[in-house]
This record gives sequence, structure tokens and C-alpha cells, in this order.
Amino acid sequence: MKHFFVFLMSCCPLIVTAQQTFMVNGDADKYYPVTFYDGGWYLNKATELEIGRSHVHQDSDNLGSLIAKFRFHTTNWGHGSNFVDADIRQYNYGNVNQHFIAGFADASGANAHLCLVVWLKGGGTTYVSNSNVAITVQVYDAGPFVTTNGVSYTYKTELDAYIMSAGISLGGDLTVRGPSTVAMGTLSVGTQAKSSDINLPNVTEAERAVGLSWYHSTANPTEYGIHKTAGPWVYPAYQQLRLGWNTGIILDPGTVYEKSYVDIVGSGLRVTTGNVGIGTTTPGSYKLAVEGTIGARKVKVTSVASWADHVFTDAHHRPSLLELDAFIRAHKHLPGIPAESTVKREGIDLAEMNVKLLEKVEELTLYVIELKKELDALKNSSK
Repeated sequence: MKHFFVFLMSCCPLIVTAQQTFMVNGDADKYYPVTFYDGGWYLNKATELEIGRSHVHQDSDNLGSLIAKFRFHTTNWGHGSNFVDADIRQYNYGNVNQHFIAGFADASGANAHLCLVVWLKGGGTTYVSNSNVAITVQVYDAGPFVTTNGVSYTYKTELDAYIMSAGISLGGDLTVRGPSTVAMGTLSVGTQAKSSDINLPNVTEAERAVGLSWYHSTANPTEYGIHKTAGPWVYPAYQQLRLGWNTGIILDPGTVYEKSYVDIVGSGLRVTTGNVGIGTTTPGSYKLAVEGTIGARKVKVTSVASWADHVFTDAHHRPSLLELDAFIRAHKHLPGIPAESTVKREGIDLAEMNVKLLEKVEELTLYVIELKKELDALKNSSK
């Protein structure tokens, strides 16, 4: 059913108000479009609309209360200067289905409807509106509101992301300036501190994850943003700064100026999961992939699966020099050492290759010892 109300201005020359009580029917778990005519448009001023229900038990027990104020100016085909500022305070006993406002929008683009659409909770919910100018109200709880240019506004089943239970939404930019036109002011969120341009609660004041979010997620509110990690500010496990961004983080300091680099100080850089690529975007399965030359004074391998001392045991088979000569002639590389074609194709494992090279050095040492013994034997027999 579509309800239609006309709010007439009083004749008072100083204060113009319009008040009416209306009801939104339909389902209690849906929010239906209600249009409010922009009565201030032709008066060359913004329309100020208040929607409220102070009594939490109105219509049913513990249904909730609402005090909301909209200051708006519609575009009316595209005249510009259009905006919607909203201050919404809705109390709902923790039940999302007991919110009352799910969204709002200027519906006058490419048409002359001159109206603001506010989605209000249905189910036989009563609202009272007040305005500074005469307006009209239409409730669309039996079908969508369709503009003359074919845009359809139907019901919603959940709140839009910009709707808050208690907060202000501005239809434009916010500039904070100081007491003069030169000095810039400060913005404080959840604190009265004014130590910087944007002030958040002191790390010692809140155990929650305080910071800036770019994406609202009830399950993980710090998924996208910069935050102080949750927990108490207690020595020695002080909280950290968390930069979260599921689709990746790019640190790009540029290359133009002398200090165009990212400097990490403190206890060091720790990558707990995933892989690191330097000079490459495809590290693959390597924990550290470097496209280029690594310069270092020292490299230490902290764990080696085996060592080459088995060469000195009786179980190790060491080919004779004649067998070794035949193998080299046939394969053009030492036994146990990969061929050049294999190295070019697969690379080498430094730890594994060091073991293989040590094995050849130890075998070579044994060959030299044997030759020395044979030489000494020849010398003795010739005496």
C-alpha cells in the first residue's frame, strides 16, 4: 500500500515546521523506500528533515528508538549543489532487524521528483517526521518506487555500509581549520587529545584494535586498515602497529630523492607466512626469490641433512682411477656431480653441492695417499 501525506506550512513568519505521524507496513525484516519531498528546493535553501520515535515500546515491546536528522538538497535533473547530511541515532537492543534506517539516496537524478529516499523498517512501525519546510511523504511498502526515468527503488534486507547506529554521515568533504583562516585545526576520534592533525585514543587508553579501516567487517574489523593491535599496553609485550590489506601492500617510496627508501629498524623484519620476492613478482615456492646478485660478507647454513665424512668409511665405494677415467670420458663430468645441462635447467642446491664437492676433495685426498704409498713402495724396491 502506498501512503501519501501533505505537510502544510504554518502561517508563522519566523518558524516554519511540518509534522506528521506515519506507519511503514510490510515485513518486519525489510526496509521499505519512503520518499520525502525537497520542500526547500524552490525556496533556495536546504530541507531539514527529522525522523523519530522516542519510545522503545511503541508498536511492540522493546522495538527500539530512533532520532535521525537529514539536511539535504536534491539535484533536480542535475542543477548541482546537491548533498545529503545525516545524523542517525538508532537503538535496537543488539538485534540488527531492529534497526530502523537502512539507507538513503537522492532520487532526483535525471528527473523532477525532487525527493530524498529513506529506507525505513517495516512491519507496522510508526514514525514521526518534522521539517523546516512543507514536504510530502510517500511510503512504498507494497511495491517499489519507480522514477519517471525508470530507476526502481525497492526494499532492502540489510543496512548499507555507510549506515551507523550512532553517527554522522556527510554528503561531501570535511575541512577542519583552526581559529584563523591560516591555522589548520585537528580532528580527534575517541579522544580529546590534539597532539597531531588526526588524533586517535592513546595506546594506553583502549585494549581494542584502534585505527583506520577501509572495509567494514564484523568478523575481522582490522582486515583492511592500519591499527594498533588489540590487547593491554603492558611491558614487555607492548602492542604493535598492524597494517592489514588482504589484496596486498605496496611500499613505494619512489626513486627521485636521496632518502627514497623504506627503512626498517627495531628487532628486524619477520615474514611469518608466505614467500618473499626481490626483483621479481613470482617467487613461486621459494621462501626468498632474488632476481639479481646477492652481496653478503657471510652466509651460514644452519642445518645440513648429511656430510661427506662417509668417504672415510669402509662402506663407501670409491672407484679406481681407471674406472674414474672411463666415466669422465663417457659422461664429461665427475660421478655424483650433475652435468652442465642439468645445472642450466634446474640450478643447484648450495648446501648439497658443497657436500658433493667435499666428497670429491676427500676422495682426491685418499687417491693422493694411495699414490704416495705406491711411490714409496717403488722407491724401497729399487734400493
